Amino acid sequence: MASAIRIKMLGNEIEVDLSDNEITMSTIKSGFLLPPDAVVALWYEVDGETTFCRVRMIPEPCFLLPDDWQAKEFFAESNKASSRPATPFDIQGQFLI
Repeated sequence: MASAIRIKMLGNEIEVDLSDNEITMSTIKSGFLLPPDAVVALWYEVDGETTFCRVRMIPEPCFLLPDDWQAKEFFAESNKASSRPATPFDIQGQFLI
């Protein structure tokens, strides 16, 4: 059964349906309109402490989410700016406004 993850970055938010406890880096880059060469970090907080998601590089770079990821709030950071002003939409292209 698919569940949605919400990720915030610099005042923008995306929502992506996931069927597993991982999300590809390319999905996050596409959702936040980041260039392909952007470095991305994904993190969440536990008891006020920042915990970064582990990364798996094969077969495709992705973040491994904790077992209880559906109950957590996630944040992304990047070394690159968005390629154009972001409009809030989910990954399927549905506007959230």
